Amino acid sequence: MVIAIILTVFVSTGINKDFAGYIISALSIFIGLNISLIIMLFDKFNSTNFDTNNKTYKDKVKLLKHRNFFMQFTSLTAYSIILSLVLIVLLSICFSQHFTSSISISEKIAYVWEMMKTDWTPGWSWKIFMFALWQATILVIRCFTYYLLFYFIIILFYSVGSAYAYISQEYENKKIELYKDRKF
Repeated sequence: MVIAIILTVFVSTGINKDFAGYIISALSIFIGLNISLIIMLFDKFNSTNFDTNNKTYKDKVKLLKHRNFFMQFTSLTAYSIILSLVLIVLLSICFSQHFTSSISISEKIAYVWEMMKTDWTPGWSWKIFMFALWQATILVIRCFTYYLLFYFIIILFYSVGSAYAYISQEYENKKIELYKDRKF
């Protein structure tokens, strides 16, 4: 969240339209691929025999690990798909002319600071209030978009990391006997 706030403060123009277009395209491809991945994982899950009758304790633990991996990976993938959909909507807003206007927070703070130093009390008007509210809304949407982009990347790394941990553990469980009584 801190990084998102810092980006909102220092990038006064918001997200570039070209960058938003590239990210929307990548997220759309990501959604399509991951929906098919979830369907494939669910098919694999349904084809797994989870019957625990006449199974050793080691086999039961292995089945539990399989089930937990399927649940975790499917949940993370589905969550990243939902994040992608929200990001596509938020990034689509970047194509609006109002959301690409430059809003410099440092200039606004300097202006208010100068007004406070001169003890000048500005007159209140509905137009000024609505303009300030509109700019604050733009900044909040930009900050939220940055936050979700970083959060999406974190979820993606966590998902890939958990899949790697599970797969590498499965590779380690498969031993090959090359010599008599020596498995690798």
